[in-house]
Amino acid sequence: MNIEPVIGRLVFHKKKVMRITSLLFFAFFLLLMIPAVREICIGFAENLKHKNLDYSKWHNWLIKWGISCALFALTLISLVPVKLSVVRNWLTDKFMKRDFPSLLIILLLTFAASVFLRLLSVYLGRSFDAESWFIVGKAAREHLNIYRETSRYNYGPVYSWFLGFIYFINENFSFQYNDFRRMVALFLSLVDIGIGIILWKRFRNLNALFLFLLNPLSILCSGYFNQFDNLAILFGISGVLLYFQNEEQNTLFQIAGVLLFSLSLATKHILFLFPVWVVLNARLTNRQKIEMGLVPVILFALSFVPYLANGGLPGILNNVLGYRSIPQYPLLGWLLEPAELGFFSMYIFLGLLLSLGFITRNQNIILQFLIYLSGVVAFSSGMLPNYYVIPMIAVILLGGRLKYFYILWVTLTAVIQDMMFKGFTEFMSNSVLNFILNISDEVAVFTLVIILVRTLLKIHHQPQNSLSLVEYINWIDQPGLNGK
Repeated sequence: MNIEPVIGRLVFHKKKVMRITSLLFFAFFLLLMIPAVREICIGFAENLKHKNLDYSKWHNWLIKWGISCALFALTLISLVPVKLSVVRNWLTDKFMKRDFPSLLIILLLTFAASVFLRLLSVYLGRSFDAESWFIVGKAAREHLNIYRETSRYNYGPVYSWFLGFIYFINENFSFQYNDFRRMVALFLSLVDIGIGIILWKRFRNLNALFLFLLNPLSILCSGYFNQFDNLAILFGISGVLLYFQNEEQNTLFQIAGVLLFSLSLATKHILFLFPVWVVLNARLTNRQKIEMGLVPVILFALSFVPYLANGGLPGILNNVLGYRSIPQYPLLGWLLEPAELGFFSMYIFLGLLLSLGFITRNQNIILQFLIYLSGVVAFSSGMLPNYYVIPMIAVILLGGRLKYFYILWVTLTAVIQDMMFKGFTEFMSNSVLNFILNISDEVAVFTLVIILVRTLLKIHHQPQNSLSLVEYINWIDQPGLNGK
């Protein structure tokens, strides 16, 4: 397949997509400027009042101000329509020439931009999660029991191994917290690039690669928040693809698939109920159900064995298995009172997610994986900004035009919630922002539900039949019931 014409159309003829994406970045970077401007103004007023110039603080303010202004200027430029026919014709001509490595250059630029933006976002301020990873990394580096040393780690042990290794590298260079945080952001940037490559190579969707790597929420989660949900998703989708899209039934690929999926569970148990979906799937053999439905659960349980001794068991029971997110009930809160949901919320969540797995039991397991990612967040009783990135690949591949609204909305929500968490009470008194904050989770979850319902209607209207998985997913993503 000649990719150059495809790239040319992608760059120059998808005007609506480019405008919407530009608007996403515009809104994102505009909101990033607000805390920086406010901090500079407050600092300036304090210095005038006390006549005490703290140049170290001014240095930090100038960095934030410079970054915000630069990104804001770049975003404004991106909003200006490209009307220079000479530049356009020259680029189009280059894309059409076989001797011009257009795809490689575009990919390298995209990868570089995604890493740069994630590292840049680290300068936006403090992050509670990043401070937790520093504590965990130090404990792992010193070979201490992480489940005994801190209650700020609520996951399987795999991510602590990476944090310990990053702490070890950082220890030999600077031993500074900020350097450690940037190294974590760099590592998570590479994880995001890995997911982007899978979207491009396995799902034949180059636009999905660009949208996943450059959307503001992914940048914030991997860079500023240092959240590692995408690491668990990378392990999970790699394992599922290696095991189930192994046409030659290569044993090594199957073993690698099982191990990678097990690593996903032991990294962050986002996919904790997906093994049950594997067992329910009517297309799979009994051997496949055992190997991908039972073995990963056993390996996940065994990953805690080295930590049971020396006081680790109470931490595992309380902080991992007993962990509950902040209950907000964004979906069910519209139907029942929070007080009524408290006891039953977990059972309702499990029931809805299992029902979704049963409804889709006749679908391809890869498609089920994407549906699961949307369902596990849509039905969740608690909601945090990093949860919104969990269904991102599903929204991008299956969401149709709703994907752009979802990305815009959850980005606004994540930024506003973070500002509230940091105590910007005066700024948060703005009635518009308060309104957005009050309905933020509900709108995000209902968007996911609409995407889920839309997907279910389309697969009911037209089964996969002779279409390949990639063709079927692309058809689901198209607007309209008939994919036109």
